[in-house]
Amino acid sequence: MAPELKGLLDPTSGPLVPCRTLVSELRNYIHGEALSQELHSGDREGPMTMDYGAGALAVPPNDGRRLQAAAESLGGSDVWGLQEQYNRDVLVLPARFLQRVVPAVLRMLDELMAASDEVRVGPPPGEPPIDPSYWLPDVGHEHQLRLLTGLDEFAR
Repeated sequence: MAPELKGLLDPTSGPLVPCRTLVSELRNYIHGEALSQELHSGDREGPMTMDYGAGALAVPPNDGRRLQAAAESLGGSDVWGLQEQYNRDVLVLPARFLQRVVPAVLRMLDELMAASDEVRVGPPPGEPPIDPSYWLPDVGHEHQLRLLTGLDEFAR
């Protein structure tokens, strides 16, 4: 791994770890039970279902703690729409979470690209450059995307 990327991608202390954690914890639910406003659990007293109401995604305490820890270095749980409940379940408020995660992921990608060797990322030497009009979304939307994602300071 290139030295420029080694510190950035360090799995324990790299600056991209919190953002990666916020995305990957929720991504892990894709292959399991779908997230909803309900959490099902049980103990010696029997099964229990807690319904937190429409519009919230309920996450069990262990995953919720990882989300909260990652959010702390990126503005805190409240700004990320993470709310701990009395029984330590964590609610993810999708609108607030999405408002924060899209710009954070794009900034993360920007940091990765800035630290990457553009010769190794682009087409092989001697090959013509890739026509940006083939990208999705195309270059016509670049300015609008930057504005929508909070990256307007980089807008041209």
